[in-house]
Amino acid sequence: MESGLLSQFFNLVGSPVGMIGLLSGLFITYRARRSPRLAWFLVALCGFAASLSFFRDQFTPEPPPLVFPLQQIRDAGRPLSILMLALLLWLGFNTPHYKSWRQNFFPSAIWALVILQVLIFFKSLAFGSVVFSLLAILTFSGVVLMVRLGPARWLQDHYQFHLGIWAIATVSVIFMAVNGYQALYDPYPITFVQGAFLGTTGNPQHAATLLAATIPCLLFMTQMQSQKHWTVFWVVMLVGILIGLLLTGSRTGVLMALLSFLLFFRQNKKALLQAVVFGGLFGMFFMLLGGQIDLVFDPAFLSKQLLNTDNTRAQVWAAMWRNFNNYPIFGAPLQGDRFGYGENSWLAVASTLGIVGLIPLFLFGINSIMMIFKLNQIAIRNPSYTLPTSVVIAGLSSILVGSFFEGFLLGTLSFPLLVLLLYLALGQYLLELSAGLERNQSSPYMASNVVSIIPQQAPSQSQELRP
Repeated sequence: MESGLLSQFFNLVGSPVGMIGLLSGLFITYRARRSPRLAWFLVALCGFAASLSFFRDQFTPEPPPLVFPLQQIRDAGRPLSILMLALLLWLGFNTPHYKSWRQNFFPSAIWALVILQVLIFFKSLAFGSVVFSLLAILTFSGVVLMVRLGPARWLQDHYQFHLGIWAIATVSVIFMAVNGYQALYDPYPITFVQGAFLGTTGNPQHAATLLAATIPCLLFMTQMQSQKHWTVFWVVMLVGILIGLLLTGSRTGVLMALLSFLLFFRQNKKALLQAVVFGGLFGMFFMLLGGQIDLVFDPAFLSKQLLNTDNTRAQVWAAMWRNFNNYPIFGAPLQGDRFGYGENSWLAVASTLGIVGLIPLFLFGINSIMMIFKLNQIAIRNPSYTLPTSVVIAGLSSILVGSFFEGFLLGTLSFPLLVLLLYLALGQYLLELSAGLERNQSSPYMASNVVSIIPQQAPSQSQELRP
């Protein structure tokens, strides 16, 4: 696996597609030093690259090939995401460390995840593959450091906050554009798993998680556009993402999406009612008429999947609970050279790390929930913060709920992990912003000046961004 990753990386760099991608990435990174939008676009590209994967099982040793150049890009998904991570780290290290009005760029929830990954590292180092353990902890550390030096530190004003939301939404735009391109040539390679839509991800659940996690940002973009054509664009993209989500047949993804809508419009009953009516009509049209408009999916299968009330994860959950009961303190012994996680982040930690691992995971959950409640209180006290807080509340809540059905909290370089860190960083920015507003009754969020993430010279005393 380790030598395979290195060979993939060198094959990527040596290929024509890889050379073009590398030169494009270097160009974007260089220009991003003076362009905040390009910097955040690089974050979006990293998020998309982190979502690239294959579907393989005992019946499908090799998935159907994608059209050029998507096949080559997917083949190099892992090294490509590491390359994007390296470019963002370089950009972060080259960001001047001018004095900031902010006191803390990372919330406690992120540090709890760091502790959890350290525990995984030590156990896998002691009983599994040493090389894989080192690669895993270095990759995770790189992701956390990248977010700390880059996106978290870039969040200094309202413009950067909007760009952070835009970057997350752009991941789903790239994902749908890429898979739309594939569907024009041959939709089978992105729908071959029982007729469900998996796109360029590893399975339909992964595709659903990506789409659902970006919905709050798409809703935010539809609400914040001053120009009508951009509003139409984001509304069309939102409809497309909802269609793609239903095509996955994922109940977890649909649950995450419904929760996002409810929490995003929680203080606007009229908009919430409109969203419910629209969603109901949209779902009825999709299920009843979808098969008549020549879409590539099986309406009967998808209806059965979405409306199925059986717990298809019961056996996996029972096995993980059994492991926890048998090894409650440090978790079950490692089988093989690395950890394998079931379809529940919390039970996976209980099974593999026991109570020792559950402690930092519970701290992560408690701190995340506390952030959600604090953001809600901010919106109640100051209605002008309703939209910014709503997007973080909806996004963070949907990911927390999804973590009970998928093991993505334990990832090292994946889209769910990256978007989770971004939502937490965005939430921390709003908390500090509100605290500064309450202290000084002045808000950089409402400031008219937009300061670049990398100023050409140190800002003067009057230009420094601090509450």
